[in-house]
Amino acid sequence: MRNYKLVSFDLDGTLTMGTTCLQYYVKKLGVEDKAIDLENLYKNHKIDDYEIANRYAKILKDTSKKQFDEWTSEIPRMGNIKETVDKLKQVGFMVGITSIGPIFASEYFKKSFGFDFISGSEHEFINGIHTGRMLNVLTGGDKVLILEKLSKEKNIEMSEIIAVGDSRSDIPIFEKVGYRIALNADDNLKIYSDQCLNSGDLFQVLNKIVEKCPYFRDGP
Repeated sequence: MRNYKLVSFDLDGTLTMGTTCLQYYVKKLGVEDKAIDLENLYKNHKIDDYEIANRYAKILKDTSKKQFDEWTSEIPRMGNIKETVDKLKQVGFMVGITSIGPIFASEYFKKSFGFDFISGSEHEFINGIHTGRMLNVLTGGDKVLILEKLSKEKNIEMSEIIAVGDSRSDIPIFEKVGYRIALNADDNLKIYSDQCLNSGDLFQVLNKIVEKCPYFRDGP
């Protein structure tokens, strides 16, 4: 059995439940229909990572960073995130979030649940207020570059990485890593996966990792 060393989780739709972070923010602004339209366009390959991020940014203009942090704390999310991260780290895994969503959302999840590393796209704020512009937009391809850079730094092979994701932005990672778990995923991703799960509890993902890893002695 392969000696896996790192677990990479997507954030939007993987650690969050039934929504992306940006979709949730737009819902809180009272214009959820705009978010639904954007998500459908993205899912159906009508717009790309750059376009969806920039369109969301325009909707979020004039919202404070403080308000985003409050909303992030309220986003529906998977059960047992911290417990899963802790158990993976206890047996020596590096555990992180490889996301193209807003970096401030990834930062919240890192602080709250103990992830080792994060990524995310950068939104522009001036004096704590969103300008409606992006500073840096990540793509699915950037997710691979992030993991490749990290794996070189930590002397980890890409084949020793387990990835957990839900959508088309995870396809580039799924094509490179050793084991792929599609969690509450759309059809864009399922065909690239070794395991497909529908669950609201991250322990279900942990159970699949336990099955692949002989160094879990007592289960999750």
